[in-house]
Amino acid sequence: MHTSLKTLFDLLKRLEYRLAFIAAGGGVGLFDLFKIPGSGQVMTEAGMLYDPASFARFLDADITWKYVSQQMADRMRQTLVTKANAELCFALTCALVSDRKRRSPDQAYLSIALEEQPVHHHFLIPKGNREEQDRFVTGSVCERIIEYLGQVS
Repeated sequence: MHTSLKTLFDLLKRLEYRLAFIAAGGGVGLFDLFKIPGSGQVMTEAGMLYDPASFARFLDADITWKYVSQQMADRMRQTLVTKANAELCFALTCALVSDRKRRSPDQAYLSIALEEQPVHHHFLIPKGNREEQDRFVTGSVCERIIEYLGQVS
């Protein structure tokens, strides 16, 4: 388990914030939050979108923008905020190493909101295998959220 996951969990518990998140294309390491004893006190829900139909169902919309973009991360977060019972919501959309040909770099977009104050982050993901890249994304997301919570608490 990434050490920043436990740090994030402890901070959320101390602040008495409940968390919901939605991820797409990467960030599976974030689901390790559910492995921490007492996670039910902090986590309300989490989801993973992976194909165009899942995006359309979750967003209840036809997708007319790029799947890995700040616009998509923002839209995913906005939708999650309306569905989740959590003080802190975030959405992540990633393009990790793949066997498909892509023109864009390996990257991720993050959209975080606490009481509708959105913050955005864009990550360029270092070369590596999918597991290494996912570990990088998991750590980067946790670090950004910890930093964000430090600014608002």
